[in-house]
Amino acid sequence: MSLSVAISEAQTSNAPALLRWLRMATAYWVEADEKGALYVAVFDNWPQSAEFIFRLLSEVEDLRNVRIALDGKPIADQTTFYKELFNSLRSHTF
Repeated sequence: MSLSVAISEAQTSNAPALLRWLRMATAYWVEADEKGALYVAVFDNWPQSAEFIFRLLSEVEDLRNVRIALDGKPIADQTTFYKELFNSLRSHTF
C-alpha cells in the first residue's frame, strides 16, 4: 500500500526539518498552481513506514492543511487516521 502526503509551501517555510523528511520519501515532487507550491511525498511501504510518517507529520504546524491519500484515495477523516497512527506507534520503542 502507498501513502501520499501533500503539504503546502507555507507549512514548510516555518519548518525546515519538514522539507528534509519529505525528501526522504520513496517519491517526492513539487506541484505548483495559482495558490502556490505543494510538496508531495509518496511512501510505498505503508504501514511499515508509519514511524517515518509520524515523525514527518510531527513537524507540521497545522495538520488541517495536510492532504493524505492511501493508494490514491483521499482519507476523509484525517483525525481518525492520526489517532490510529499514534496508537500504532505507542506500543513500539524508538
